[in-house]
Amino acid sequence: MLPWQERLFRSAFQAQTTMVLQGKGSGKSVSISAMALGYCMYCAANGLHQRGLIAVVAPSIPSAKIVFDHIMTAILADPALRGKFKSNVQNRSVEHIASGIIIQILAAELKAVAGRRPIMAIYDELWALGSMREGAAVVDQLNRGGRNWGTAFKTIYITTMSVEAPAGVFKKTLDYTRKVRSGEIVDDTFLPCLFTFPIKEREDLSIDDPDQWWRGMPSLTTDKQCGTMDATMLAKEITDAATSGDRGEFDLMLSQRLGVERTDLGSTDQAPLHQFWPEIARTETAPAKPIDAVSVGVDIGGLDDPAAVVTLTRFNDKTLHAEPMQFLTLSGYDRAGPDLKETYDLAMDRGTLKVLGSAGDIDSEIAKIIMDKSAAAPFAYMAGGDEHGRAGSKQVLESLSGCVFTSVPQTYVLMGSALAALEANLMDHKITVAPCELLDANIGNALVTDLPSGGRKITKRDAGLSGIGQAKFDGLAALLNAVHLMNQSPDGSTSDVSWMIG
Repeated sequence: MLPWQERLFRSAFQAQTTMVLQGKGSGKSVSISAMALGYCMYCAANGLHQRGLIAVVAPSIPSAKIVFDHIMTAILADPALRGKFKSNVQNRSVEHIASGIIIQILAAELKAVAGRRPIMAIYDELWALGSMREGAAVVDQLNRGGRNWGTAFKTIYITTMSVEAPAGVFKKTLDYTRKVRSGEIVDDTFLPCLFTFPIKEREDLSIDDPDQWWRGMPSLTTDKQCGTMDATMLAKEITDAATSGDRGEFDLMLSQRLGVERTDLGSTDQAPLHQFWPEIARTETAPAKPIDAVSVGVDIGGLDDPAAVVTLTRFNDKTLHAEPMQFLTLSGYDRAGPDLKETYDLAMDRGTLKVLGSAGDIDSEIAKIIMDKSAAAPFAYMAGGDEHGRAGSKQVLESLSGCVFTSVPQTYVLMGSALAALEANLMDHKITVAPCELLDANIGNALVTDLPSGGRKITKRDAGLSGIGQAKFDGLAALLNAVHLMNQSPDGSTSDVSWMIG
């Protein structure tokens, strides 16, 4: 073991929960293997937790095999251990024969972890679990089962930094770890161990200084210590990435090697939308002022995604008020992970999310909103959105409401323009919104990226290279559709031009 690994090993067994974030190539898999085997032998030697389970959750079969091979290599290399274990390569498990304690590598699937009650749960590459459909549910299932052991249950998260902005259970755990580390939260049972180069926190440190690279790469091989990553190779990686002229490549290298969160580089996610949205005034009802125009923005996606409707009202003084409403099928609610369900429940309690039986029920509710707003409008009025979100939605809504549904193409140019208009109103404090935790979460899930053309595009934080992602931002899409429609509405203001007539 390297000195930092030994200190971590000893400290982790004194804590109930440990979070380790380190640069890629620092011996993460070896650390996981040592912790699993070490806790197994500690329990066996002290007669604790007979027939207990030590679960190691891996995001993929190849990574599971790496951890399993490390454990088997350690056992086979030690004459004192070799005869004490039996292995099952088929299900990637080893059992301590005398105590019945099993170390098993589990895939990150609900069917693999349901009903398990581990004495220790180790999560390999938590960032990858955070981007998986069942990732949060897998972590929740194992942790809930493990808590039946009380304070004896230990949880260890070991991960490199995410390739994209943190999402899901990884973001939630990372945020908590940072608050414990900073002292904002006092939790003596939690060990925060974040090896990240402090881009924001330490402006006096330079990324060009090799003596500081250990902050993100603790296993760096230098003239002072052996390690798993050679300092000269890391220097070459940094130099090559910096001189490539590709900001994305440089950001990726820093995140994977030095643990720098890509958002810490200020590259794409700190748009005015994120900066000013928390300051927006929340009011349950729209102000009692003369109305100039109303638009209803709609976003309807898949059956697991909420269908969102935002009614945007413009008053004669040019201020705006947004009223969000979202709808979800019962099956979509049931399939949501625990973190997302928590947000759904808050929105349901507030009345800004309704869970209905079918997509047809949702269409009827949306059509009713469109119809009601249209009937009460002696002012300029438009309703519309993405007609391709769910096939046939435009025709269905027009048929049910009797109103025109205006198609809003979801292009970078169009949505970027609507985003700019929304941000301008946010910065000028000209917009209020009805409180909605789900809409707040939608905006938090959005990533705003600057394009070489000078425009901007909006994607989900966890979309990655696939461009899909599991995060929800339907409410933001509906709001931008409403803003775009409002921009098309005629301005009700008039000017006195008599002085121009001779």
